[in-house]
Amino acid sequence: MREHRAAKETKAIESLGNLKPGEDFVSSLQEVISACNLFQVRKLLLSESLSEKGFVCRQHHYLSLDEGSCPFDRTNLLPVENVIDEMVEMARMHGVNVVLIEQRDDLLTKYGHIAAVLYPG
Repeated sequence: MREHRAAKETKAIESLGNLKPGEDFVSSLQEVISACNLFQVRKLLLSESLSEKGFVCRQHHYLSLDEGSCPFDRTNLLPVENVIDEMVEMARMHGVNVVLIEQRDDLLTKYGHIAAVLYPG
């Protein structure tokens, strides 16, 4: 089972090599958050160990690494212990294919432990 999982993760991460960075996919936490906020993400790959404090507006599904207000209604963003958990929850609500990388995190390192495949266009 472990080998099967590792092979599946390897295939998912290696598939990013066939895509154009910035156009077909983004990596780094800030870029992925920006794509999530614009509802552009169709597939999310992230390390299970990734954790970062951040801020959220749950009503409008808006994420941020910085304190501030929601751009949709100007309410203060709520602090959260792990913005990644919020991202995964929101992604699943919007039908995003979430791939949690447990075995092959080493392959995801060059992407900042997170990447998002975008909708065309």
